[in-house]
Amino acid sequence: MTLRYKITPIDSIRYQLTVVQGSPEYLRQRSSYYLGRGLWLALWAYALVISVVFVKSLPAALVLAGLLVFQLRQFLPFDSHLQRLFLERYGSAVVKQLELKVDSGGMTESEGDVIFFAPWSSVQRVAIKDDLLLIRIKSGQHIVISRHSLEPHNISLESVLEDISSRLQLSQGMGEAAFK
Repeated sequence: MTLRYKITPIDSIRYQLTVVQGSPEYLRQRSSYYLGRGLWLALWAYALVISVVFVKSLPAALVLAGLLVFQLRQFLPFDSHLQRLFLERYGSAVVKQLELKVDSGGMTESEGDVIFFAPWSSVQRVAIKDDLLLIRIKSGQHIVISRHSLEPHNISLESVLEDISSRLQLSQGMGEAAFK
């Protein structure tokens, strides 16, 4: 089976988000992000209450209310924050035209003259997350195929996953006899 597909900057960002979510570093960063934002919101809300209840100054209350609304508008979900950071990093990346050949020996991904070969023994995991097919290699690399970038368009990610999974099982000696 031979697949042609492209990786766009948006695909790179979505892949990075998929890989980092759930990692300990992601959870630590997310907690720190929300704690920092929450403390600022609490501080501005407290200052607003003080100005209204004790100082009874309408101009000060209006200024503090405006600052609180501004802070609320800046309060993005953490994933949106990460997307913005990844966009700064990967937004200027070029679109890559790739080809993946799947055969009994393994998978060969090529981009022009650059060729990457992964024998079946080096494939750790194959899964579909959202609309990305992720193939994890023991070296820590991933082959990423987006549903919308597959050519020809009549091939589904599910059929590709099924084909790769069956070849992977056969290569590991877990052919049909193991499932009977």
